[in-house]
Amino acid sequence: MTLLALAFLAVAASAGKWNSSVIQGVHEMSHLAFIDEMNGIAGVSYRAHKPGEYHHRVWATSNGGVNWVQIKSQDSGTYAWWSAAVASSNKWVLSARDTLHWAEGSEADQLSFQYSTLGVKDFRVEDLKAASGGKDPSVIAAVGGSTSSVRRGLLISRDFGKTFEYSAISELQEDTQALALPTTTTWYIAAAGTATSPSLTNQIIKTTDGGATWKTVHSRLNSRIPARKIECEGGNPDHCCAYFGSSLNPGGSIIKCTVDGGQTWKTTYENLAPGAPRFRTLNIPDAKNVWLGGSWGSFDDPTAVMLQSVDGGNTFNLTRFAGRFMSIDSMAWPSPTRGYATSNHNTDRTSWIEFLTYNP
Repeated sequence: MTLLALAFLAVAASAGKWNSSVIQGVHEMSHLAFIDEMNGIAGVSYRAHKPGEYHHRVWATSNGGVNWVQIKSQDSGTYAWWSAAVASSNKWVLSARDTLHWAEGSEADQLSFQYSTLGVKDFRVEDLKAASGGKDPSVIAAVGGSTSSVRRGLLISRDFGKTFEYSAISELQEDTQALALPTTTTWYIAAAGTATSPSLTNQIIKTTDGGATWKTVHSRLNSRIPARKIECEGGNPDHCCAYFGSSLNPGGSIIKCTVDGGQTWKTTYENLAPGAPRFRTLNIPDAKNVWLGGSWGSFDDPTAVMLQSVDGGNTFNLTRFAGRFMSIDSMAWPSPTRGYATSNHNTDRTSWIEFLTYNP
């Protein structure tokens, strides 16, 4: 299956613009991962013949998203939506709840994915990262858990996803969603609270010994605005930003950044108004650029938004996408000057996505 996407819209951003193209018949395209500016993969879901059921496949591009092909992979399961993706060197991994799909190769459209389980019963992956900001294929880790509190923790792989070791972490709770691996041994986890008890824990924890020990580097900010995302500049464990957000009333969105490894955190964006932007992606391509993507407005009628910083996260500019953009759902930056993003559009009768390319 080969899909051709035709550009029809450009949206300006600081020092560059986003060009948009449409792919029809797709319910969701998410969790982009690129090893360079041309070769990338995405987890794709589209409707099956039975109502309410979907197929989940891996698509790949070798020309920067102009064309996509469905490549050999195991269906992740009727209800097992893709949860995270990483790519580094010539290695690729997609996760879907308690399963992994991994491949090796430098040409994305020639990949053949193998399928394996994580080996921890009922473990559900919330985030998956490769070390050194995705640049080091020797170590990847997955954070998540199950409905059982004893299964909340970290899965660590030293062979890029073929095998994992499990590490329980007491600070992790039901709604933990985010992980950052700036080096092979220094990692951060945004440990949010549970959906029913957000005040139970809401902090950022850090390890400098590959997960053997952890310490809190940011205590609870606000019980109703939990930590949702965290990311660091690749190779630099001192420069990180975290997103705290909630759609609950009063809710709000807050971004805090550190340049000293978590010793101090500075609030660089705050919007506590009803209907504040909700962000689903956080990326730090280099020391200067920080990007977030998400939506603004009601859940019934959202508008896609991006936050961009060109000074390392000290200040942010907001871009609203007019027209049929609903939410920025996934983003990847193979280089500081070339980014990719997706926006999904779904109704009872139609399914299509917009694929966006950033050009300086």
